[in-house]
Amino acid sequence: MQTKEVCDTRRMLEQRLDILRAQHDEAYAYLCHIEEKFQDTTSEFYQGAYAMYKSAEQARTKAEGEYNLFPYCPIPGCPYHTKLPKSPHKTTNKSAQTMKDTLPLLVANKLKNHF
Repeated sequence: MQTKEVCDTRRMLEQRLDILRAQHDEAYAYLCHIEEKFQDTTSEFYQGAYAMYKSAEQARTKAEGEYNLFPYCPIPGCPYHTKLPKSPHKTTNKSAQTMKDTLPLLVANKLKNHF
């Protein structure tokens, strides 16, 4: 692979990893909420939330492994992978925000289909 392709691919892997980390955090927060609200780890709601949390954890772990194994750019100061500081006026990543917004709905729909 050429240097630009390596840098672009690594940047995309990093973005994917950021989204999966956010999904994992959201799934964990939802799991804690279900556990606190129902206080029953044997309920189907808790089991569904736990399954979703474990799935998010596995996806995040796999993505971290792929990211860590991907080669770094061999050129010091390469303009393709040098990160610029994030602008404080930049809006949030829409796909990451959408994933965070839809996760509770996905859990609810998954649990509703079990009944």
